[in-house]
Amino acid sequence: MIKIHFRSVRGRLFLLVAAIALPALLLAVLIITQAYRSERAYAYTQLLSTAHAFAGTVDAEVENADGMLKLIAATLESRGGKASGIELVLRHALVGDDRWFVLAAADGHEVFNTLRPFGEPLPHWRFDESVARAVRTGKVTVSDLGFRADGSRAAVHVLETWPAKGPLQYVLSVGLRPDALARAVDIGRYAANGFAVIIDRQGKILARSLKPELYVGKTIPPDFYRRITTQAEGVFETVSIEGTPVLSAYCRTNAGWTVVVATQRNRFYDASRRLLLGAVAVTAMLTLLAILMARWISRALLRSVDLLRADAAALGRGDMPPQKPSGLEETDFVADAMHRAADLLRQRTRDNALLNAELERKVEERTASLREAMTQMEEFSYTVSHDLRSPLRAMQGYAHLLVEDYGEKLDETGVNYLDRIGRAAERMDRMTSDLLTYSRLSSTRVELAPVNIESVVRHAVEQYIELPRKPAQVQIVAPLASVMAHEPSLTQAIANLLTNAVKFVKPGEPAMITLRTESIGTRVRIWVEDQGISIAPELQPALFRMFERLPTGGTYEGTGIGLAIVKKAAEKMGGTCGVESDGFSGSKFWIELAAAPDAPL
Repeated sequence: MIKIHFRSVRGRLFLLVAAIALPALLLAVLIITQAYRSERAYAYTQLLSTAHAFAGTVDAEVENADGMLKLIAATLESRGGKASGIELVLRHALVGDDRWFVLAAADGHEVFNTLRPFGEPLPHWRFDESVARAVRTGKVTVSDLGFRADGSRAAVHVLETWPAKGPLQYVLSVGLRPDALARAVDIGRYAANGFAVIIDRQGKILARSLKPELYVGKTIPPDFYRRITTQAEGVFETVSIEGTPVLSAYCRTNAGWTVVVATQRNRFYDASRRLLLGAVAVTAMLTLLAILMARWISRALLRSVDLLRADAAALGRGDMPPQKPSGLEETDFVADAMHRAADLLRQRTRDNALLNAELERKVEERTASLREAMTQMEEFSYTVSHDLRSPLRAMQGYAHLLVEDYGEKLDETGVNYLDRIGRAAERMDRMTSDLLTYSRLSSTRVELAPVNIESVVRHAVEQYIELPRKPAQVQIVAPLASVMAHEPSLTQAIANLLTNAVKFVKPGEPAMITLRTESIGTRVRIWVEDQGISIAPELQPALFRMFERLPTGGTYEGTGIGLAIVKKAAEKMGGTCGVESDGFSGSKFWIELAAAPDAPL
């Protein structure tokens, strides 16, 4: 069994693979989880959309009944309020007893009721809250279940008064049986793998696609009633009356009723589960493939190092190193040099009988050859070390993401490892990060929108990592005008200017920064003024070019890309930038952009 020592090349390669693979795996798990949640949210939205479509159908049926009532009202209007002759027409217009018309006088006496045979005595209609609401509003209204026009069967009514304004003369009504309402709105088609329900304002079931004969007229549970009366719509998990786990979506109709569409929970989540399992399987396969590839690469590198170590040991003993190719050009080159040095050493050994001067010369040649081999070995070590640092650029991002999202779940050793990885990669990553930022600004298409500069400044001060490291005082001269900009790009540019203002101060002095805006016609100039080391006028024209830095003798660190990013961001937003400095009393950097439409000029 191979033992891994973390001070060896094998151990460091193991740590490198683990540091790259573990954050990648955790990120993949996070992405898969988010995709699963998005799929569930999409399914919730689809179920709620079905409920809205169902509610629209119910409202359309009520509006259809309202249209009939308006036709009766128009007939009464044309007859001067005389109802004679209307009943016969309405009886011929209806077939069956699923729907009927009722016309009642203002005193509650029914003038006619198409549900009852001709000549049968008509009862006195006791008006309830539904009629009172129609009288009060002068608009169409609907009753709740239990309003009984014939005294025997449950029904709902669509009501309207005549005339709409002035003293009440008649109450017009279209009566509907619950089963007729269910057929009219085709309630069953909204409940694939589940059921659909219509509930009145009192919490009674008006219609149900599943077992209506058992549940129509029943009152829904109190917790469900509280939910639908508190919120106009929603989606939640519950258990049906039959005891089946379901996912229910509900919304309110214009008539004040509530429609519910429920589907079996297991079938509803099948697609999401398949997505999750498929993504997990693919991630596991890719992770395994990455580990196998990393192992194959590391074995090749370790084999080359082991061969060099054996050659060096043989050379140290005075033996001839065996010529075994490793498969890597660099190590084969060094091994060949070592082999040639060993061969030369053996030739020098056979010539011991030569004169001392010749022997001394040959010893010097051997020493020079060995020195050359060692130099080549050092160059090879540098090359290998440089190549091994390339993956560290990816490590910084993964380590930061792992600390941010999962730091509280790691033990002290894990946090320590991540801290070491982050600090080791930070310096190499800074230049790459600036170049990527510049490249991203160059290739990204920005959309301009009104931006509040004060909010941008606050975010830049709070989020940019360089600002809290040195004592600095940022004075904002309010109010700050709004500009047309791309907020992330403007935040990056202002953050770079603030960072420079904090960085380029005399040693031991705090940074004093003033930020203000100046309106220039239809444009706004954003000023970032400091009291730092100043910039000579002859150096200012080249200051915003890539990799241009002030000649400070190495006192101040930097990449020479920050101000180039500021210029590129300003140009992408249709603006300009510049600097003003007399070379003695600080600098004034500015970015000029178009003013927002509502900004004062």
